[in-house]
Amino acid sequence: MYAVITIFDEETNQKIHGIWDGLAKEHISTYGFQVPNRRPHITLASFEKVPDMQYFSEQLAKFCAGQTVVELQLSLLGTFLDSRVLGLFPVVTDELYDLHRNIHQLLSEFKNENSLYRPGKWVPHCTLVNHEKEADLEQAYTYCRTHFSSFSGQLTEMIVLQFHTSQKIEEIYRFPLCQH
Repeated sequence: MYAVITIFDEETNQKIHGIWDGLAKEHISTYGFQVPNRRPHITLASFEKVPDMQYFSEQLAKFCAGQTVVELQLSLLGTFLDSRVLGLFPVVTDELYDLHRNIHQLLSEFKNENSLYRPGKWVPHCTLVNHEKEADLEQAYTYCRTHFSSFSGQLTEMIVLQFHTSQKIEEIYRFPLCQH
């Protein structure tokens, strides 16, 4: 499986790492550290197979060269109703919506009909906690509500990940977004 993710500017990255650090120090969740080099991110797309990775990466590189950094406001802390995920949810601006839609149009030949990240199903978020017990999820929510407030940031790069297993994830391409 493959995913296209966007990562944050360094300041935003550090803020989210601060949340992960605090959750770990309070013995609530170690999600941020369960996979080596995990980066805070928002997933844009996932694909079961990419038969022509060279073509895929060339298309993405061209797209990113013309795509400006996306400003966003992370202002909602919440959970999905059918899973034990706690995340930061950005305000969905035209720029964020267009980024997602344009990636899916660009890579439409690789589409994955079962993906939760496809248009019409996507709920943009940055995961803070995943697969914890209900009590830990509640503690994580309380911790985040009392220690952090809304903040702004930028999406500055796109990364293509390959999932070998749930614990072995390889970054295979990285593309900066334009700094206009």
